[in-house]
Amino acid sequence: MNIGILLAVGCFLLAMADHNRWDRKALKRLAADLLVAQENERERIARDLHDGVNQRLAVVRFRLERLARSAQALEPDALRTPIDELRDTARDVSGLVEGLRPPGLEEAGFAATVSQAVKRWNEIADVTIALDINGNGEPVGPAQPHLFRILQEAVHNAMRHGEATRIKIDIEQPGRNGVLRISDNGTGFDLRSTPRGVGLTTMRERAGLFGGRFEIISAPGKGATVAVTFPFS
Repeated sequence: MNIGILLAVGCFLLAMADHNRWDRKALKRLAADLLVAQENERERIARDLHDGVNQRLAVVRFRLERLARSAQALEPDALRTPIDELRDTARDVSGLVEGLRPPGLEEAGFAATVSQAVKRWNEIADVTIALDINGNGEPVGPAQPHLFRILQEAVHNAMRHGEATRIKIDIEQPGRNGVLRISDNGTGFDLRSTPRGVGLTTMRERAGLFGGRFEIISAPGKGATVAVTFPFS
C-alpha cells in the first residue's frame, strides 16, 4: 500500500485517539513508525531518481549537444528543441528529488539547507520569506529531516491556506535546546473551532520523534506561528 495512504490512516487514527476511541499509546507508536517509513521511502525514491533517471538524462543531453556541435548534414538548431526538452525534464526530476529528500542536508547541514530553501521559495513563490539564524549549533542528526519537513509544511500552509504575503523563519538557540519558529501574516484561524488536520498532526508527531515540542499559535486575521524545540548535536 502507498506509504502516504498509510500515513494518512495513521494520523486519522491518532486524531480519533484524542477522543478516547482508540489506544493512544499504540496509535502514537504506529504514527511514529509510519513517519520513519515514509522518510526512508522518500530517500530511496530520491536516490533512484538521482542515480538512475537523472544520470541517464544527463548522458543523453550531453550526446545531443555534442552531435549538434559536430553535425555536418543537419542544422545545429534542429537539435535545439530536444536538447531544451531534456534540460526541462532533468530540471523537473531534480525538483522531485529535492521534494523527496532535503537537498544538501547531510553534506551542508541544517542551517545552510534552510537558507537554500528560503532562497528558492523567494524565487518561485509570490511571497517574501525572511530568515534569521541566531547561533551556530546544529540540530541532532535524526532531528534534521523531520525539522525540515515541519518547516516545509508550515511554509506551505502559510502560502496556500493562510494566503500569507510575508513569512518569517527564526532559528534560535536560547538555551540547551534550539527553537525553529515560522510566523506569517496570513488569515489565521481559530484553534478551538478548527478541526486538527493531518498536516498539523503529522508536524506534532514528527517533533515527538526527536524529543521536541510542537506549538502553534493563531487567531482569525492575525496569522499563525509554528514553534518547534529541538535538541542540539
